[in-house]
Amino acid sequence: MVINVKFEFDGDFENIVDVVGAFKILLQDDISSTYDIEKDAIEQMEVNEGYDEIIKVSFSLVGSQDGSVDKMLSKIQTPINDGEYAFTFNGMQYQAKTNSFSSQQIWPENTESGINSTVVLVIVCAVTGLGFIVIILGVTLYIRTANTKRRDTKYGNAKLPNRRTGLDNGDQTRLTRETTLPSNLHI
Repeated sequence: MVINVKFEFDGDFENIVDVVGAFKILLQDDISSTYDIEKDAIEQMEVNEGYDEIIKVSFSLVGSQDGSVDKMLSKIQTPINDGEYAFTFNGMQYQAKTNSFSSQQIWPENTESGINSTVVLVIVCAVTGLGFIVIILGVTLYIRTANTKRRDTKYGNAKLPNRRTGLDNGDQTRLTRETTLPSNLHI
């Protein structure tokens, strides 16, 4: 489980701008020893300049999902939020700003609806795939039905009538022979 923690110190960032790396390392050590938190559980420490002589601090608390991160969070939340936490660096004391503490669960994602985004993705893919299968089966059935109707004409297997007469070639030849009168017959 990973929880992002943010809070602010009262202090001028200009006093630490040249030694921010050392400030972050010593702050991580101080939070770890003051609140009895494993040093490895504090990751990605960031220190930035805020407005009106504020120093912004953010880091991630990392631990197992057995509640250890929640315990670490509860240890630091109240004292920092109440402004009781103070950090001394290069002979200057930096006091935590009252009500500046905030935290947000980063991993696993906090899904309030109870629906996991992976489950939604799988459902959408399954419905889309099923739609494609239905379309392919429908087109195949239509083509097969159209071919079956063509073969079952009165003119035999896949024979179509002549476009001019509506008769096939065999019927047209028979018709012209039968209608021709013999030459010895006079009307």
